[in-house]
Amino acid sequence: MASLVAGLVLIGTGPASAHSQIIDVDPADHTVVKDLNAVKLTLDEQPAPRTTSIAVVDSSDSSIALGAPTINGTTVTQKIAPESPAGTYTIGWRITSSDGHPVTGTSTFAIANDDGGTSRIPTGLDPQATIKGADSDTVLGAGAALLISVLLLAAVFILAITRRRRYPQDADHGGSSES
Repeated sequence: MASLVAGLVLIGTGPASAHSQIIDVDPADHTVVKDLNAVKLTLDEQPAPRTTSIAVVDSSDSSIALGAPTINGTTVTQKIAPESPAGTYTIGWRITSSDGHPVTGTSTFAIANDDGGTSRIPTGLDPQATIKGADSDTVLGAGAALLISVLLLAAVFILAITRRRRYPQDADHGGSSES
């Protein structure tokens, strides 16, 4: 029985199955745009609505996102402030896929200057700093899964010891016969 439970625990902690993936970001990473009113992320499957978070910030970490993101099928749209000034912006996202796993990432774009010139997109930004307000409490982390597995294994071990004490293998269950 212990082998069966150990096997089930190992199966549960094996390689992860395929999770949602971002298949398109609009505007695309490292592009220069003009007259932008929203950013859009397209996934390969529909995300969980209540755990979707998108941040759009400028180089000074000021947000230009307006309201909460909206989900239409596999597309997540985040409106941004109209006529945002020229400059470099970073999109940071944390989206929970339908299987409960988080999908995180970043993308950087620039908005063109009013005079028709473009902003150069600097390298070395820390885009992880832009992901704000993501609700990490809704996702079962690897540490919690490991803890549950250890507790389950301990419960099986205690059950096996209790049964062994209650029904020892060498005890005489049916009376003794002497020769």
